[in-house]
Amino acid sequence: WQKGIDILPRALSWLLGPGMQGLPGRAQAILMGAGEQQYQRLVIELQQKNRGAVCGFTGFDPAFEHQMMAGCDFILMPSRYEPCGLPQMAAATYGAVVIASATGGLKDSVKGMEDPNASGFLIQPPVTEFGIRQALREAATLFFRNPERFQQVQRNAMSRSFRWGPAVDEYEHQIRLAMISPPQRP
Repeated sequence: WQKGIDILPRALSWLLGPGMQGLPGRAQAILMGAGEQQYQRLVIELQQKNRGAVCGFTGFDPAFEHQMMAGCDFILMPSRYEPCGLPQMAAATYGAVVIASATGGLKDSVKGMEDPNASGFLIQPPVTEFGIRQALREAATLFFRNPERFQQVQRNAMSRSFRWGPAVDEYEHQIRLAMISPPQRP
């Protein structure tokens, strides 16, 4: 539920069917995850109903996850909440443009399309089928109709740094500022 898997079937049906109307090309999806049995069954059902367009893997394998990201144009992360999130950072290194909920660590690590240095697409909460469809449509339109801008978004994502060094430097800087002017007691 946290990752939005319960909403995904309707959004994918739309994308694999009428969602791509007016755009050249065809969508395909790869799903991976371990979790509650009902959601694992959902992944298998999606694959069976959409042979050749959906591939489902119910489990988790870090090596496969990276191969998947390296071969994708987009990665969809419609999480309802996400304290940190690592896949969006790994995906960025491969040039897989992230479509994610604007929540927690996803919002902190993905710059939405309104930013001149956009690195992905943000779905505004609450996560709904309509919000996912809107973001997918926007991403597909960019991919098919404006490949130069899409490639710029990929480059922006790939140039992002998620290393600890800058974060530690900023943390130390904030500590020094706090020590220079301690809070006044009433």
